[in-house]
Amino acid sequence: MQQQLSHWLAVIKQQATVSRHRATIVIAGEQAWTQQQASHLVTLLGPVTSGYWVTTDNLRHQGITVIAPQQVRECLGRESQLLVYDAFTGFNPDHFAAMTGTLAGGGLLLLLTPPLATWAEFNDPEYHQLTVLPYTADSVQGAFLKWLVAAIHKPRSLFITWQQDQSLPTVEVDSSLQPAVRVGDAVTADGCITQDQAEAVAGIIKVATGHRKRPLVITADRGRGKSAALGIAAGKLLQQGKRILVTAPNFEAVHTLFSHAATYLTIDWPLQPKLIYSDAHTNSWLHYVTPDNLSDEMTPADVLFIDEAAAIPPNLLNRWTEHYTRIVFATTVHGYEGTGRGFTIRFQPMLTCIRPQWRALSLTQPIRWQSNDPLENFCFDALLLDAEPVADEQLINFTAKDLIFKKISPEMLVQQPQLLRRLFGLLIMAHYRTTPGDLRHLLDGPNLQIWLGFYHGEVVAASLTALEGALDEDLTHAIYLAKRRPKGHLVPQTLVAHGGYQQVARLRCVRIIRIAVHPAIQGQGVGRQLIDHIYHEVKAEQDYLAVAYGVTLQLQGFWQSLGFLPLRLGITREVSSGCYALIMAKPVSVEATKQVLEMSSRFHHHFISQLAELWPGLDDKIVTAILSSHQQNNIELSEQDQQDVYAFGFGNRQYETCIVPLRNWLQVQIQQHPKQWLQLTESEQHLWIKKVMQQYSWERLRNLTGLAKQPLIKQMRQVVQKLTLR
Repeated sequence: MQQQLSHWLAVIKQQATVSRHRATIVIAGEQAWTQQQASHLVTLLGPVTSGYWVTTDNLRHQGITVIAPQQVRECLGRESQLLVYDAFTGFNPDHFAAMTGTLAGGGLLLLLTPPLATWAEFNDPEYHQLTVLPYTADSVQGAFLKWLVAAIHKPRSLFITWQQDQSLPTVEVDSSLQPAVRVGDAVTADGCITQDQAEAVAGIIKVATGHRKRPLVITADRGRGKSAALGIAAGKLLQQGKRILVTAPNFEAVHTLFSHAATYLTIDWPLQPKLIYSDAHTNSWLHYVTPDNLSDEMTPADVLFIDEAAAIPPNLLNRWTEHYTRIVFATTVHGYEGTGRGFTIRFQPMLTCIRPQWRALSLTQPIRWQSNDPLENFCFDALLLDAEPVADEQLINFTAKDLIFKKISPEMLVQQPQLLRRLFGLLIMAHYRTTPGDLRHLLDGPNLQIWLGFYHGEVVAASLTALEGALDEDLTHAIYLAKRRPKGHLVPQTLVAHGGYQQVARLRCVRIIRIAVHPAIQGQGVGRQLIDHIYHEVKAEQDYLAVAYGVTLQLQGFWQSLGFLPLRLGITREVSSGCYALIMAKPVSVEATKQVLEMSSRFHHHFISQLAELWPGLDDKIVTAILSSHQQNNIELSEQDQQDVYAFGFGNRQYETCIVPLRNWLQVQIQQHPKQWLQLTESEQHLWIKKVMQQYSWERLRNLTGLAKQPLIKQMRQVVQKLTLR
């Protein structure tokens, strides 16, 4: 058996080496048996330069780094020749996708699983991440694992399944295999490995040194050297004295960029978000900033690099594009961080409006492995990394009256692979950060509901909702006292913990997690129809609908138009999106109606009082939108307030002596006379919100507008005159 196993492994390894494809052996059986066979194969394989074993067990193998699942991000940007992934410790799709990306061509993946026939019944440790009260692991039906097993069973070259109590599977020797074109030795003096990469480096440098306002958009699948190209170009630009800002969803995403810049410059990089380069002629830097800090500070720089741009909200990309005149966008087309496909649909039309002379560049040649790699193909298939929605051409004659809405179960999706692919492709295209982990959550989340809109049998709209609330009194009180914070139940927990509304926790909530409408039919009321359908389907059993999202003007307007009221605005920006999180709700039951109206009224009162201190950087249009959403128009100006406003607008009354009357007057204009308010110029609206509501100093307003105090006062008086005389 020893000799047979050694020969069997040698054949697999030889074919992988020759083709520069990565081989996969799925070892399925009891946990102890799979670990034993994996250890045996690792020993037979001999020493490796770099290898990883992902598990929670305490194992030791020479040359193999054993890491727990939560340490996976530390391996991003690194390379390995061997990967052992222990699915008994939980199959996390994001972790699996990330770790397979480290495996180089000719490498070997050992995937340890329970028996494939019964894997879906296995109590996966990952379930504790998917379940929320009152659900337990027993509530999960194993739909994702059924989907995964089906993908494993599909025949692929160099993808072998070895099951316990079965003989070694036959490995056909492919005598036609020819040595793959070697990729790995630099093709240029600066370290580029492919012609694609060299062209990308040249394009990046041209953005920084050529004509302004001509951004570059680089797209690539994983393993094509995108981040390395950014790093090499950064090194060259640092030598020219350039100041380079880098942003990405997280610092780990730019480790490869920084390390390649340091390697090019032959300097040390101590894993810090700033790299300083100094010589006799220059003093330059490469600095990582989070998306939220970049939005707040808009730090001056010669060029801005945005890596994994698909995982950043389009509104932030839009803002940066308007501010910086030299930008490089780079994004993964199909990846665990987010998808570049949706980026293309959502952002590139805006980019064309702002910077019509932008250029695109795509990296297609893999660096770590050869094209048509079977493991990459498996990941695309099993994790739906390349899922696409229905083609635009099939929706040319779309009419909303032909829509049919249905609630679909995960089991139905697994049984209809094409439907699941279309659905996930739609979610990818609609949301800036859809990951493989979302696929597992979609199929296994016991508190999730899947709502689809069909047009002539094709899915064109979708919404995912989560059942929340109905919490008992003891748990609610513990949440109120900040002693408990159980998983899930985002909306009721937030309202209890941060708003003090203990009574809302017992109400039954349907939180809308995602809503997606095919880009070809957006703007035709499809999203509104879908939400209305959900509302009428759940109203007999639930108390209210809710949504929590990074607030933008467009999204706030959409939800407000559907009758949702704001209940809470987060006090810090989300790091990844740079937006404040807004919770809105639409009541269904009589009891919920009473509570939602009370919470919304209290929110507005607190919002106005705390705006200057907590949200000074909030967009003035969003401030206006939130103020206008207040339905209880009970603000009245006293006779004295009216006289003070008149004295300011038509006389020379000092602003500082009538701040409160002016603030009250402004609320009345926005809430009770919105049409007249919106007829003002944007600069007039901006001035009044920033000064009166957000209490900007005259000096700060001068920096924003270029005008001193007296010209600004004059503009403010003119607004009072306009709105009073109409």
